[in-house]
Amino acid sequence: MKFVTAPLVVIMTISLLPCLAIWLGVCVIKSVIWSFVLYHGLCIIPAIIWERKLWLNDLKFPKPLHVLQLLVHSALFCGTTLWLYHNFGAHLLSNENALQVIVSRGYKKELLLPLCLFFVIMNPVLEEIYWRGVILNKLDSFNLPWKNFALLWSSAAYGAFHYPIFQVIMYRGWAELGILLLTIYGAGLALLYRRTKSLVLVSLSHALLTDLAAVALIVTLLQNNAM
Repeated sequence: MKFVTAPLVVIMTISLLPCLAIWLGVCVIKSVIWSFVLYHGLCIIPAIIWERKLWLNDLKFPKPLHVLQLLVHSALFCGTTLWLYHNFGAHLLSNENALQVIVSRGYKKELLLPLCLFFVIMNPVLEEIYWRGVILNKLDSFNLPWKNFALLWSSAAYGAFHYPIFQVIMYRGWAELGILLLTIYGAGLALLYRRTKSLVLVSLSHALLTDLAAVALIVTLLQNNAM
């Protein structure tokens, strides 16, 4: 196929490196710290710096009304997530196994606050610049004839890198469903980015929705198990 060029294959390959990084960190090395080093330090940050021309002009601040709407949606989403966890969490995962996985990967009480701050502040910014600012924009630049290929591929790769994490925590079948939902969520963020061209807005959306909800779940899990 004449549209499949070497540069396209390279960027598609680069977009899959986070899957390998997280798998190595979570399943092979079994270390929270090394997972961050491999994923953020070796995959995301170098690409962000190297391809900075793709996203530097999109650091636009959102309108106050959009921020207010995000805060309302965040409260509703986090509340719903915690309600679902308390009422249906036992069908998705074992608290004992999830706690064991976290501890065996190097979690300590002293790391809770730094990890929470990183997840809510730094992680969404780095991920949105990488997945939407770099990967999505770079794929769009090839002007491929396949409609929405860039959006679909970048969103699927975004969802897929979470799989090693979900697989070791959730019951069989639910991890796959979780990846599908994250892929859809990634596509939603990509559409929001395309519409607004504001990486600040999509980073805030990422932080106040999924990452804040994830932190709330982790804190609840640890509190319920006296960690």
